[in-house]
Amino acid sequence: MIEHNKSYSKFWKVDEKGNMIDITDECPVAAIEFCKDIAHFLGDENLIDYNLTKENTEDIYDYIIEKAYQMPEYIQDVSFKSPEKLKIAFNKLFFKIIQ
Repeated sequence: MIEHNKSYSKFWKVDEKGNMIDITDECPVAAIEFCKDIAHFLGDENLIDYNLTKENTEDIYDYIIEKAYQMPEYIQDVSFKSPEKLKIAFNKLFFKIIQ
Protein backbone atom coordinates (compact mmCIF):
# COMPACT_ATOMS: atom_id res chain seq x y z
CA MET A 1 0.00 0.00 0.00
CA ILE A 2 1.27 3.47 -0.83
CA GLU A 3 0.18 6.49 1.16
CA HIS A 4 0.96 10.19 1.00
CA ASN A 5 0.53 13.38 2.94
CA LYS A 6 -2.15 15.89 1.91
CA SER A 7 0.26 18.04 -0.07
CA TYR A 8 1.71 15.08 -2.00
CA SER A 9 5.21 16.00 -0.90
CA LYS A 10 5.87 12.70 0.93
CA PHE A 11 5.10 9.15 -0.16
CA TRP A 12 5.57 5.95 1.80
CA LYS A 13 4.88 2.24 1.55
CA VAL A 14 3.22 0.43 4.41
CA ASP A 15 4.53 -3.11 4.69
CA GLU A 16 2.68 -6.15 6.02
CA LYS A 17 3.84 -5.34 9.57
CA GLY A 18 2.53 -1.78 9.38
CA ASN A 19 5.96 -0.18 9.03
CA MET A 20 6.12 3.02 7.00
CA ILE A 21 8.96 3.15 4.48
CA ASP A 22 9.64 6.53 2.88
CA ILE A 23 9.72 6.21 -0.92
CA THR A 24 9.54 9.91 -1.80
CA ASP A 25 13.05 9.88 -3.27
CA GLU A 26 12.14 6.86 -5.42
CA CYS A 27 9.21 8.68 -7.05
CA PRO A 28 10.06 10.76 -10.10
CA VAL A 29 9.48 14.47 -9.51
CA ALA A 30 7.21 14.55 -12.56
CA ALA A 31 5.03 11.81 -11.03
CA ILE A 32 4.73 13.75 -7.77
CA GLU A 33 3.76 16.93 -9.61
CA PHE A 34 1.30 14.92 -11.68
CA CYS A 35 -0.35 13.65 -8.48
CA LYS A 36 -0.78 17.22 -7.31
CA ASP A 37 -2.26 18.31 -10.65
CA ILE A 38 -4.71 15.41 -10.90
CA ALA A 39 -5.74 15.65 -7.25
CA HIS A 40 -6.40 19.35 -7.68
CA PHE A 41 -8.33 18.73 -10.88
CA LEU A 42 -10.43 15.88 -9.46
CA GLY A 43 -10.64 17.38 -5.97
CA ASP A 44 -9.68 14.03 -4.50
CA GLU A 45 -7.43 13.64 -1.45
CA ASN A 46 -7.59 9.84 -1.75
CA LEU A 47 -6.25 9.70 -5.27
CA ILE A 48 -3.73 6.87 -4.97
CA ASP A 49 -5.24 3.40 -4.70
CA TYR A 50 -3.42 0.33 -5.98
CA ASN A 51 -6.67 -1.66 -6.07
CA LEU A 52 -7.90 0.58 -8.88
CA THR A 53 -5.12 -0.69 -11.16
CA LYS A 54 -7.10 -3.91 -11.52
CA GLU A 55 -10.18 -2.11 -12.85
CA ASN A 56 -10.95 -1.64 -16.53
CA THR A 57 -11.29 1.67 -18.32
CA GLU A 58 -11.79 2.68 -21.89
CA ASP A 59 -8.65 3.47 -23.87
CA ILE A 60 -9.64 7.13 -24.06
CA TYR A 61 -9.14 7.59 -20.30
CA ASP A 62 -5.71 5.99 -20.48
CA TYR A 63 -4.89 8.32 -23.36
CA ILE A 64 -6.11 11.40 -21.46
CA ILE A 65 -3.98 10.52 -18.44
CA GLU A 66 -0.87 9.71 -20.47
CA LYS A 67 -1.23 12.95 -22.42
CA ALA A 68 -1.78 14.92 -19.20
CA TYR A 69 1.36 13.38 -17.72
CA GLN A 70 3.35 14.55 -20.74
CA MET A 71 1.63 17.94 -20.93
CA PRO A 72 0.01 18.91 -17.58
CA GLU A 73 -2.06 21.71 -19.14
CA TYR A 74 -3.83 19.15 -21.34
CA ILE A 75 -6.13 18.04 -18.52
CA GLN A 76 -7.66 21.51 -18.39
CA ASP A 77 -8.63 21.37 -22.07
CA VAL A 78 -10.26 17.96 -22.25
CA SER A 79 -13.76 16.90 -21.31
CA PHE A 80 -14.71 13.50 -19.93
CA LYS A 81 -17.79 11.87 -18.46
CA SER A 82 -16.40 9.77 -15.62
CA PRO A 83 -14.00 11.13 -13.00
CA GLU A 84 -13.86 7.62 -11.53
CA LYS A 85 -12.52 6.17 -14.79
CA LEU A 86 -10.00 8.98 -14.97
CA LYS A 87 -8.88 8.11 -11.43
CA ILE A 88 -8.51 4.45 -12.44
CA ALA A 89 -6.42 5.41 -15.47
CA PHE A 90 -4.31 7.71 -13.28
CA ASN A 91 -3.56 4.90 -10.83
CA LYS A 92 -2.58 2.52 -13.61
CA LEU A 93 -0.06 5.03 -14.94
CA PHE A 94 1.18 6.15 -11.51
CA PHE A 95 1.99 2.62 -10.36
CA LYS A 96 3.59 1.85 -13.70
CA ILE A 97 5.85 4.89 -13.31
CA ILE A 98 6.98 4.24 -9.74
CA GLN A 99 7.62 0.52 -10.07
